[in-house]
Amino acid sequence: MLTTSWNGLLSLIAAIAASGTPAHADDAAPGDSPASRALPAIRSDFVDKQYYVTGNVSRGLFADDCTFIDPTTTVTGVDRYLAALQALFDPATSRADLISLEATGPRTLLLRWRLEGKLKIGGLAIKPYTGSTVYTLGEDGRVVRHEETWDISALDAFVSTLIPGFGAPPAPPVAR
Repeated sequence: MLTTSWNGLLSLIAAIAASGTPAHADDAAPGDSPASRALPAIRSDFVDKQYYVTGNVSRGLFADDCTFIDPTTTVTGVDRYLAALQALFDPATSRADLISLEATGPRTLLLRWRLEGKLKIGGLAIKPYTGSTVYTLGEDGRVVRHEETWDISALDAFVSTLIPGFGAPPAPPVAR
């Protein structure tokens, strides 16, 4: 009896898989997922608006209570995050370069980037470094979580602004 039930369940799963019917609406064609729809706007804000160093972002991309995480802090709320960016980087001398951006799931995107420039505070130079950002989208397609990882340690990032040459070598420029 158990074997018959198990075989029936396996047959049902095989039939569903063979029909090509997505198990969930977000598992539809990659070109029609919330992530694939958000990707062009995120790319534009990152590349054209340089939001990582200017704080100039299309606010509709992010939920008001989005959580922004990097190796040094967690900030909740778009306004607080943008204010921090605008106070931190000198946009005239700083830039964020796109290495890659891809949808990694129906509600997630992965951005690889390189950052360089100067801080507004004291004009301290930022050693060029690379990192990643994972964007997680909510039910409405807006970013609810923006989580950065850096390819250098937070200690290296901070100390190298005061002691050039400290730590890992600078990240090379992005090939264009």
